[in-house]
Amino acid sequence: MSPGAGSDHTPQLPAGVPGGSTVEQGLELTPGWSYNWGKFGKEGEMVKATAKLAGLIVLIGATVASGAWTEDEKYSVAAIHAHLYYQSTGEINPEDLLDGKAHALWNTIIGEGEARKPSCAILVLVDLTGPTFVNIGGKLAVKATEGEKTPLDQTLSLGRWFNEGQKLVLPFLVYGTGCGKLEITATLQGLPASKVKTAALKKLVPFECGE
Repeated sequence: MSPGAGSDHTPQLPAGVPGGSTVEQGLELTPGWSYNWGKFGKEGEMVKATAKLAGLIVLIGATVASGAWTEDEKYSVAAIHAHLYYQSTGEINPEDLLDGKAHALWNTIIGEGEARKPSCAILVLVDLTGPTFVNIGGKLAVKATEGEKTPLDQTLSLGRWFNEGQKLVLPFLVYGTGCGKLEITATLQGLPASKVKTAALKKLVPFECGE
């Protein structure tokens, strides 16, 4: 019979614990029952440690079975970078136009402002983070719009970009840039929502041109 109000039943200590069946304040194993393991010396402490370990194993097992992912284990679109491409030399400017700083992007198509050389395209790099990038499935869609124009609308399969580490950087080339504000959106697709922390990210490159 379970212990409770009106019960004259005296709970017994687990087998192998010396000291009889006295029940005192201590570690609670079953609602309403508690045991003072320290009363029984080293053997009691060993039983107490075993009980705690068993409880921890049950908790871990339940977490794994539920398929729960921590925030650090989930996939994210972590950052978007943009770099000027120079058609006269084939070079790429190392300066990131999306680093949070102010950039002079006036008439870059003829080499004015920060460009210093004519630039009519940009290299876009998208940073993804996650526990691994080995056969994960899913896709990354990147779209760039300038007003009603869409100079880039491309989707890459993540399964074709192998990396055992926790970061993946995917490249995209946007043509015809330099005369209008360019909005870039990167979106993770095809992954379970439970495995995604940040599914999409949007950035603006403020190109302008005129006389």
